[in-house]
Amino acid sequence: MDRAGKFESGGKLLITALNGRAEVYSLVGRYKEALKDYKKIVGFTGEPDKKVESFIGLGKLHQRKGNTYKANFYYKRGLLIANKYRLKLKKAVILNGLSDVKIYESKNRDALGYARRALFLFKNISEKGCEVKRGIAESLNSMAGVYSLQGELKKALEFYKKSLKVRSSIDDKEGMAVNLNNIGTTYTDLREYKNALLYLKKSLRMREEIGYVQGIALSLNNIGIVFWNQERYKEGVSYFKESLKIQRRLGDKSGVATSLNNIGIVYKTYGRYEESFSCHKESFKIRKEIGDRFGMTINLNQMGWLHFQMGEKKRALLMSKEEGKICRKIKNEPRLMNYYSLRGNILKDNHEFRKAYSLIEKSLKISRKYSFKTDEARNLYDLARVIVLAYEEKKGFSFTLTQAKEYLIKSRDIFRNEKDKLANAGYWRVLHNCI
Repeated sequence: MDRAGKFESGGKLLITALNGRAEVYSLVGRYKEALKDYKKIVGFTGEPDKKVESFIGLGKLHQRKGNTYKANFYYKRGLLIANKYRLKLKKAVILNGLSDVKIYESKNRDALGYARRALFLFKNISEKGCEVKRGIAESLNSMAGVYSLQGELKKALEFYKKSLKVRSSIDDKEGMAVNLNNIGTTYTDLREYKNALLYLKKSLRMREEIGYVQGIALSLNNIGIVFWNQERYKEGVSYFKESLKIQRRLGDKSGVATSLNNIGIVYKTYGRYEESFSCHKESFKIRKEIGDRFGMTINLNQMGWLHFQMGEKKRALLMSKEEGKICRKIKNEPRLMNYYSLRGNILKDNHEFRKAYSLIEKSLKISRKYSFKTDEARNLYDLARVIVLAYEEKKGFSFTLTQAKEYLIKSRDIFRNEKDKLANAGYWRVLHNCI
């Protein structure tokens, strides 16, 4: 009896120690060691709650690696056990994990559904300890992520800040760093760059403090995006390359794809089209492999523009066609906005002015819906160019040069307010043709 009791106690301590060590390994990117520990626990223990914890750990590990298929698999194995033994807290944690996976897969409705179910379960657990509060914060963070993907940026910011408040109350530094990062990226999307850098640098410092290597890479990447948006390209690319180096070492496929995409955008800005295309092609291949459809649309749009700028219009059209199919499947309007803009510009150069106008007008409507001011200005500029070119080729249609001039003046005013640069020679040439 005494020996059995000692063995049981020792076994529990061993499982707890293995679980803790596996979490640390996963956090710092030592995935192979983490995987070994989690699998030892699954094979060693017959206790439902410990088994579920291991499956949650395995789900998170594969999620960090960008393998959504395996993340789904392990979360759902854990969910079966949690349902069977009525482990309410563990079930809520798994639902949060599944929500994050669905965000990654651009399945926004499913993601929101899982997060809301998790939040409901957490709020109905009587004892509000650290784990429950952490779960509430994660649910709020996941919901914010969905709102962000849907272009509801102010709503996303509100939920990220609610999540941060909960995490701060329990001093959850890893979670706080996630919220700070997400608030920073949302401010980037809102083009409030001072606030963006403030939050992103706080996130980076916190991740360095706790040794979260993958998180450090993510923060570096997001700081690079802010510098790129401010046209500080050299600073931006140095952050992207530092991030990429860490992500390759960790085997973080999602992170590698993101950094390659961003380096590709910088190369495109410098006119280094072949190097840019190579980065986007590799990024697209990885995203297709891991099922990141949202990311795939970004690469397809960038590759489409590159083909267009290199005069390869047929290839550009093929890229935009594939992009459009995925955008409709994931039902993401901001991504559709970029698709309409690209396809409209290609058709404009093919002298299909009516179709071009219709598509760019759709892009304009979405940019106004989500208050994307720079995109609105670019769309107005492109619509004016369509009218002028149609007029020059005597293919005018209902719109006059006066309308084109109005579009250009509106576009100019937005660019001035946004402090965003446009190719001045081209801009004023089109305006001159309207006067």
